Amino acid sequence: MLYIDNAEFKDAQIMKKDREKYLSEDSSIKVISKIDELEVIRGFWEKMQWHPDADIDFYLDFIDSHQGFARPHVILLSKDGQPSALMIGRIQEVPLDWRIGYKIVYKTPARSLEIPYGGILGDLSYPNCMALVKELMNCLARGEADVVFLNHLKCDSSIYRVAKKMPSFLCRDHSSFKNPHWRLSLPDSFNEFYRQRSKNSRSNIRKYAKRMKKTYGENLSIRCFQEKDAIDQAIRDIETIAAKTYQRGLGVGFINSPETRRKWILAAEHQRYRVYVLYLEEKPCAFWTGYPYNRTFFADTTGYDFDYRYYHPGMFLFMRIIEEFCNEQNIEAIDFGFGDAEYKKQYSSQNWQESCVYIFAPTFKGVQVNAIRTLIVVTSQIAKTALNRFEALGWIKKKWRCHLTPK
Repeated sequence: MLYIDNAEFKDAQIMKKDREKYLSEDSSIKVISKIDELEVIRGFWEKMQWHPDADIDFYLDFIDSHQGFARPHVILLSKDGQPSALMIGRIQEVPLDWRIGYKIVYKTPARSLEIPYGGILGDLSYPNCMALVKELMNCLARGEADVVFLNHLKCDSSIYRVAKKMPSFLCRDHSSFKNPHWRLSLPDSFNEFYRQRSKNSRSNIRKYAKRMKKTYGENLSIRCFQEKDAIDQAIRDIETIAAKTYQRGLGVGFINSPETRRKWILAAEHQRYRVYVLYLEEKPCAFWTGYPYNRTFFADTTGYDFDYRYYHPGMFLFMRIIEEFCNEQNIEAIDFGFGDAEYKKQYSSQNWQESCVYIFAPTFKGVQVNAIRTLIVVTSQIAKTALNRFEALGWIKKKWRCHLTPK
């Protein structure tokens, strides 16, 4: 019996009906590829922006610091002469790499049009999403890029469904890999947050705090770095921890680079930067970094010194951060970002599914890369499903992370 997904059937009908509609209305598409022209739309951009990765000042700083390697590609959709929707992109030369688990199995250079997380703003109705995706496809057809990368779209959004269905079969993304995105809405007090936790979570919070304070007492301290002139020390202290983590073995997490320093300086200038470091006997042992933005703390990187794992320093620091935010009252939520982790499941109050989406150029290279990626993704998903079935995935991840942790 053939099963037809009602949502997909409805999407197809809407696309068919609206394919010409968005072109016949009093609307226009403009691609902005010069920095000075972006200032014209700053007002609309700033009004719509909600995530630091798509902040106009962060965007302009990235372009400025990568001159010769990246250029603007911002798509503006206007209706009746007024901005209606915005897709913030940049074209740059990047290595595309596909992984099975933690291992890179295929890597190739490509010219990519990248849309950062939170970089699609404004009225995202179906016709508008179709117009934006159509312009992405036009960019690929003109040879301006080999691939479009849309970073983590909500799977129940119009832009996700259009981006997955509108391109031709050979150029569309055939993977179905989805990531949970976790978020904690903060209550009015830490006591209320504590009461909302499960019995086991409350027990662990008490146990780890008691263990930490019993051993270190007055020899533990937490510092919050927010000022521009404190960035160098924050980076030095965090690096002593990050260098020991398994994330460093994967090339992810905190990266001590000029780009990180530059981004933190810009964020500090706009009061959008915080780094928390836990010190035990004056030694850095755990850190959390992130960006307070639109009343949400967007967590960025975290790590702890594995030698102190008995004390759960990362969790101890996390509880103190939540306590601070509850008392502060101007942070309403913590956004944990991409990916799964047990602590996110335990302490979040809401979650949704997201997925990265690729669109490939209608060229031999584009179709070839898409075919290779599809094969790798399918293989990875089959392996993951099989390991989950035998309850071996968690054990393998744990062993691999221990292997990557510098000794």
